[in-house]
Amino acid sequence: MDICDKLETRRSPFMNINELITKVADECKLTKVDAEKVIRSVFNQITESLKEVDEVKIPGFGTFSKRVRKERTGINPSNGQTIQIPETKQVSFKSAKHLKESL
Repeated sequence: MDICDKLETRRSPFMNINELITKVADECKLTKVDAEKVIRSVFNQITESLKEVDEVKIPGFGTFSKRVRKERTGINPSNGQTIQIPETKQVSFKSAKHLKESL
């Protein structure tokens, strides 16, 4: 086995969007184009819903929620000066019990 074979068989610890599209297309017997539309639509719906509500719950999978990090004082690491870090919005995800147990 040469180095090229090792590289091809090595599995990344992450799944990218293209791998997800391929798996959904295969499992649902869709074209990759249609699977991509479905996946991107799901992501868009979660994003748009979080603009209007505080949480998006998907039973058996988890909950996406929005949080606000308050403005705070920090230190600039390059010069040691005190700076104000502005308020930021974040999305958090809490996995459902079923998802945790399936891992």
